[in-house]
Amino acid sequence: MTYNVPVRTLQGGTTQQIASGGTLQVDGVFLLGGTALKAAYGTATITAGGSVFVNTGLTTVLSATSNPIVGAAAVNGAAGTYEVKIDNARWANGSITLLSVANGTITPGGGNVTWMAFGA
Repeated sequence: MTYNVPVRTLQGGTTQQIASGGTLQVDGVFLLGGTALKAAYGTATITAGGSVFVNTGLTTVLSATSNPIVGAAAVNGAAGTYEVKIDNARWANGSITLLSVANGTITPGGGNVTWMAFGA
């Protein structure tokens, strides 16, 4: 008999693996560089070759990431793929700026992106 559990501790006990359908519940505080960590996330719409300003609700951003939503239609109908870069100039204010940039030589297209930020 085999079991397919979404949350398991891998052999050796040093890694917790959470698969689809699993939930992580933390009863404590994560620290990032000695600072209690908070998280914020959401979606935003970005124009081709443009940018979008996101107020994360955090006091200070320490780390952030963003990705295009796969399969989402381009806002301006432009063909091609794009990648999202994050300008960290306003992290001290708790905000992030997402930039649509060309992925190599492919023309960037605008669309919906997800973002996630960690901070205080």
